[in-house]
Amino acid sequence: MSLMDLLKHIHRAAGGIFLFLLLSYVAAGFLIQNGYLQPVLIFWMRLFDIPLVLTGLLYGVSGLYSQLNQHKSHPTWNAVFIAVSILLFLSVVFLNLAFPTL
Repeated sequence: MSLMDLLKHIHRAAGGIFLFLLLSYVAAGFLIQNGYLQPVLIFWMRLFDIPLVLTGLLYGVSGLYSQLNQHKSHPTWNAVFIAVSILLFLSVVFLNLAFPTL
């Protein structure tokens, strides 16, 4: 299995998981707004916000990386995109842990 095949599988799996988490997150937000199951859904939203961001970044970066490799881009751009995505994920984790009421 080549790197591009593995990347294609990661992209497809991350897209499915991201879609499931995003739809459940939006549905939980609507249900909380209407007053249904608030303690359970608030726990759900607090628990799965970091995996939602992680799968979204995996989906986006894997798609972007595969597009850049199809056009034979410069390797430094690949490193820049990976570094920016890691910094974005770490900033979301920091904000989530530093300010839990946001």
